[in-house]
Amino acid sequence: MEQIYDALENSDAIVLGSPVYFDTVSAQTKLMIDRSNCLMPYVKKAAGTFGFERRIKRPKKGVFVVISGKEQELGAILTTVKGFFAWTNTELVKTVSYLHDDNELGNVKKDTQKMRHAFDIGVQISEKVGLT
Repeated sequence: MEQIYDALENSDAIVLGSPVYFDTVSAQTKLMIDRSNCLMPYVKKAAGTFGFERRIKRPKKGVFVVISGKEQELGAILTTVKGFFAWTNTELVKTVSYLHDDNELGNVKKDTQKMRHAFDIGVQISEKVGLT
């Protein structure tokens, strides 16, 4: 996890992707999010009060990529993702969603409009963090 903490702290942008499982992120993604709880611990402050202390000081930009069935509501998964991004001092700039009604592996590659949209968001996020 130390490598992930270092990457989260030193990155300019975070792209988080997950399929929707039971209205939220996959178990693997949720485990990583849960283990990131230490990035904003609840501590005793100098004045004797308690509060959360942000360990990741430098703000960053974020993109969320979500895949699910066509009828899926995204409210619950977005709540989880926004919480993770808040913990990592990341502004959620864009969400790329691929909501489909088929079960064919890799079908998104055939959707040239969606692929172009995802590419354009990649360009936009790189410009926002000064990579271009």
